[in-house]
Amino acid sequence: MVRESEDVFSGTIKGQVYSKANSRKLVHVRGKPMFIKSDEARAFETSATLQLQAMNRRKKPLEGDLAIECIIYYPSQRQDLDASLVFDVLQKAGI
Repeated sequence: MVRESEDVFSGTIKGQVYSKANSRKLVHVRGKPMFIKSDEARAFETSATLQLQAMNRRKKPLEGDLAIECIIYYPSQRQDLDASLVFDVLQKAGI
């Protein structure tokens, strides 16, 4: 579902949200250890970005003071309640 006006964008992202902070994996780049998003978190980010880009009819990103309301349904109560990956998706999608 998408509802848009000049100052509102609303949409539904399907998929499991992963915690950006607690879904890291250790890799070595040129011999130096680095933590990056897990494969699952990166897959969600790519999928969600594509979903939002397909829904977005805006000519330019929203600007100024913004508010966001997220309703996230988790498959269990063991999920880390961190929506920061959703913010990354919104930024990449150009919302």
